[in-house]
Amino acid sequence: MEHALYLVLEQAAALAAFANLEPEGVAKFRHDRPNFVPDDFWTGSSMTGVSGVIQRTWQEDQKMVRAAWRNGFGPDECVALIVRGSNYNFMSEGIQKTSELLLRMDASEATEYLKNPAHFITPKVFDLQRAVMFLHVQSWRAAYCLGCAKHFIRAEKGSKYCGEECFKAARRSGGLDYYRTIGAAARRKRTAAKRKKAT
Repeated sequence: MEHALYLVLEQAAALAAFANLEPEGVAKFRHDRPNFVPDDFWTGSSMTGVSGVIQRTWQEDQKMVRAAWRNGFGPDECVALIVRGSNYNFMSEGIQKTSELLLRMDASEATEYLKNPAHFITPKVFDLQRAVMFLHVQSWRAAYCLGCAKHFIRAEKGSKYCGEECFKAARRSGGLDYYRTIGAAARRKRTAAKRKKAT
């Protein structure tokens, strides 16, 4: 059970990394997380709006993930993301070739071909889909870091920072703020008291 939770938390963390992803980081993200989405997800593109701007498929889905993050991973948003992942899978080159091959066969050839389980067209489930389902159930884990403002996954309720670095930076900043405001007032008060005592 603990191992299963660890895996799904890793997948959810990958979804957070995807929500924060910049174009220059795509190659590394793909290399580090080969099971996150189908390959076609990264290479596809579509034209959007009247201006005819071409946008990568992954950027469209990233917008959907960010919207789901803001809205608490509601059922409709989650279903849309999961279905889109399945659609990319079914549109993959391997499945398209198998479909075209089957279309050229007569019924007896197709039946014989599909007797081999290796030829089945079966949808693959990817980490993005698993992460979306998990966050639909435990939406409290989807958070924004108070330090860097990036998407992150809470390990426990009430976590406000994505990691130790942001937490320490916030503490340093908070200490400086205290030193400059409340601390400054306290120091002035002590100095005034010392002067008064000295006179």
